[in-house]
Amino acid sequence: MPSQTLENATQIDLPARLESVERELILRALRQTGFNRTAAAPLLGLNFRQLRYRIQQLEIRDER
Repeated sequence: MPSQTLENATQIDLPARLESVERELILRALRQTGFNRTAAAPLLGLNFRQLRYRIQQLEIRDER
C-alpha cells in the first residue's frame, strides 16, 4: 500500500492551522486563570512578554 504523497493529500493551510491551534491554547490558559496573563504564561511555557506579544498578534481580547 503506497503512502500518501503531498501531491495526493488534501491541501492544508499550515500557517492558518497553526494560528488557530495557538489561539485556542492561549484562550484555554487565559480562561483557566481568569484572564490573568502572568499566571497563564507559565502554563504555556512562555514568559509574560512572549504571551503579551502573541495575544497582540492574534488579536485576542478579554472575554469579560
